[in-house]
Amino acid sequence: MLPKISLGISAVLAILVGYLFLQKGGNTEIAPLNLPVTTNADGQSTIKPVIVAYFNGDSIMAKYAFFQDKKVMLEGNVKTSENQLRQEAANKQKEIEELVSYARSSELTEENKAEVEQRIYELQMEMQQSEDKASNSLLDKQNAANLEMMDRIEAYAKEYAQQNGIDYVLSYQRSAQVIFYSNPAYDITAQLLAGLNARYLEEKNSK
Repeated sequence: MLPKISLGISAVLAILVGYLFLQKGGNTEIAPLNLPVTTNADGQSTIKPVIVAYFNGDSIMAKYAFFQDKKVMLEGNVKTSENQLRQEAANKQKEIEELVSYARSSELTEENKAEVEQRIYELQMEMQQSEDKASNSLLDKQNAANLEMMDRIEAYAKEYAQQNGIDYVLSYQRSAQVIFYSNPAYDITAQLLAGLNARYLEEKNSK
């Protein structure tokens, strides 16, 4: 069955290629790649070898001063948010308890009972909305910090690569393993960390 399907697909592809060939008027010229070349002492040109370097993303996150400062700031925001929510919840819980106590009163009319139930529901919804709002705000701040960190790393890695004739800079992390072996000679983690921290320290001192 599979060979028949493969033959059928090949036939369809052949028809499509033939159609495109006719549409282009038989022009099969393909634009050449503009690859970088080097010229040796004899004047011969050869394609420049691709230089690929890499850095350890886990090490950058653990030792980059910018990320550590942001982490401390975000942890402070979490504690502040938790304290505010705890205080707000305590106030609303107190009101709910008073309403429940009032609802148990024998003098309460059906209309008043409905109003009490509605108010209790509103208080519960307000607490949930406050929690959701605080959670979303913290998530937005964390995402913004991560994006800023990535922008900083990307900008410095690009600058470092251009200064050192590197064509590609890759990143790897233990939680998202892509590179399983790499020559330590092409590990630029230490160089990137030194440059990133020096630049960030300079920014902090200039404020």
